[in-house]
Amino acid sequence: MLISRTDAGRYRAMRVLAAGLALFALAALISVHNHTAGDPWCAHGLGAVYLIGGLVIALASRSTLEADESDARSQFSGMWSTLPHLPVIVALVSVIVPYARDATLSPVLLGTLLSTSVLAVVRQLLNSLVVRGLVLDLEDQRRRLDHLAHHDMLTGLPNRTAFQVRGEQALTAIRPGTVTGVLLRTAAGRITLALRDGDTAARLGGDEFAVVVPDVKDLSAAVAVGDRILREFAAAAVRGSVGVTVSSAPGRSLDELLHEADTALYAAKAAGKGLVRAYCTPSLAIGSTSSRSS
Repeated sequence: MLISRTDAGRYRAMRVLAAGLALFALAALISVHNHTAGDPWCAHGLGAVYLIGGLVIALASRSTLEADESDARSQFSGMWSTLPHLPVIVALVSVIVPYARDATLSPVLLGTLLSTSVLAVVRQLLNSLVVRGLVLDLEDQRRRLDHLAHHDMLTGLPNRTAFQVRGEQALTAIRPGTVTGVLLRTAAGRITLALRDGDTAARLGGDEFAVVVPDVKDLSAAVAVGDRILREFAAAAVRGSVGVTVSSAPGRSLDELLHEADTALYAAKAAGKGLVRAYCTPSLAIGSTSSRSS
């Protein structure tokens, strides 16, 4: 297969290629006529047509795909897609015509049919392999882009967007008798050691991190998660503050919980570093927990 160059050129590669294929189709028809008429194989200018067709194909390979051609305009896409099948059709006609007339096939025509068919199968196989490789590459790129879009570049943790999605999912899936927690932290590597499977840690920006802790028993259990995080901080000689809030039923917004966690966080900072403070109201019982630390 001859592929056009990508540098500047003045020819329309697809149209030149189509002209070359048309010349080869004409050559095949002349060959059939010469064979059935008993003329020499090179009669009626067959040799010249083959030579000119080869030169035109070579010219197409040295031409450049223009912008309008690489976009595959709809009015030409169907025609161009059928061009690779033209040699196979011509080969079949070359065999059918003499067989219908004489009920015999020459070794030359049979070989032409077989070789053309094999080349068509090989071409389709190569196309399938190329398409499969492109699909796998696109899927890999999609996964990488999705990871970059939902994770913090510095820490590798989920970012604010992912935190918002997972937090809202956790809030809508609160089960009776359980709570879901959200915490913020400053040391990215330590918090994962204090969390359970299913908990989500995310960096919201700067030195603020949040943790969603679903299905904990009550507020004290959520506060215990903050205590574990602070112990991990202490082991790394890092001091931080944690604010916690909870909600016991679906329907509350994640932004509301984060605001309450901020309020609790400010109280923890005011009381001194290395403390956990919970946001408490008279109606607060068990529910979804949100905490913030820095």
